Amino acid sequence: MEIYVQSRGIAQKHDYSWLDKDSQKRVAEPEQVKEIQHLIDSEGHSLILWRGDRGDREELLLLVTGFRASERTDFRGRTILTAVAWVGEKDDEGKLRAIAVRALQSFRGEDLLNNKISDAVQPDNAEGFKVKFEALAAEELAKTDEFKYEEPNLTSKLGIADERAAESDATSVKQPNAPENYRIAPNNDDEIKKLADELKQRKLPEGNGLLVVVTRFTPAKKLKEAGVWRGLSTQVERHEEGKWEEIGGELGLDNFAIPLAARGGELLKKFWLAGAIAIILIPLLVIMLHKQPTTKPQTPQTPQPTPQTIIQPTQEQFPRKMRLQPNHPPQITPSTW
Repeated sequence: MEIYVQSRGIAQKHDYSWLDKDSQKRVAEPEQVKEIQHLIDSEGHSLILWRGDRGDREELLLLVTGFRASERTDFRGRTILTAVAWVGEKDDEGKLRAIAVRALQSFRGEDLLNNKISDAVQPDNAEGFKVKFEALAAEELAKTDEFKYEEPNLTSKLGIADERAAESDATSVKQPNAPENYRIAPNNDDEIKKLADELKQRKLPEGNGLLVVVTRFTPAKKLKEAGVWRGLSTQVERHEEGKWEEIGGELGLDNFAIPLAARGGELLKKFWLAGAIAIILIPLLVIMLHKQPTTKPQTPQTPQPTPQTIIQPTQEQFPRKMRLQPNHPPQITPSTW
């Protein structure tokens, strides 16, 4: 299973970045995360479960964000946040659902998953931080006091190999394709608990796409357009007391088609709205121009010349020439004979 951790170091140069389990070096943001992060607020407690195909491999992604470091702060004294992404395969569903349940419980302060993640991320001079990935292994985190994880068995509760569970409606994992699928609700402690309990007792629905989204500030419209199977957001209004709002929906789109289609749908709606406004305004503008009264153009008046005072030049206004002395006739003095 692939594991990616996003955090930062203390120094200003060590900004937020991703490390992967194999290299312990900075890597580019995982493609799976890049295409779906627009649906969540990564600075707060958020969770996404997503399934899709990449090549010939079916992937199941669990992303959790907003976990605060217990002691580390950055150069400005701000608490450092950590996000973790687990990328597994179809048979890893039991483990990833178990971690998702723990994450939801930690959002309510009922689980110590935040402390485990915080302890696994430590300062590092080279990369800013380093990660004890063995502490974040899915097999390790899926083992809790509430349920003991064994080899995955997707027909039983959270992967626990218990053949008798299927015989009881109260304890068996319910099949996901019931008509009440695809629902959203406000993000609060009560609804988070309901979602955690549901993930304990039922498999995820078949098909690719966004399965679970828990976040802040994401509008209900955006969750509906994304076709989320289960969505919680602080921007969703309460539908009925104790009930989630049914939104319909259908999984089965490949890779990241659901979030991309949602964004494309918003742009298409804006385009058609702008076109409709233009169709209405252009005729009105033409009519208004035709109704404007015409005014007789005024004949331009020829400007009258302004009399100018002629100034006689003086000698001082020109460069002085050499002044010649007047020729006086020579004076003859009588000579003495």
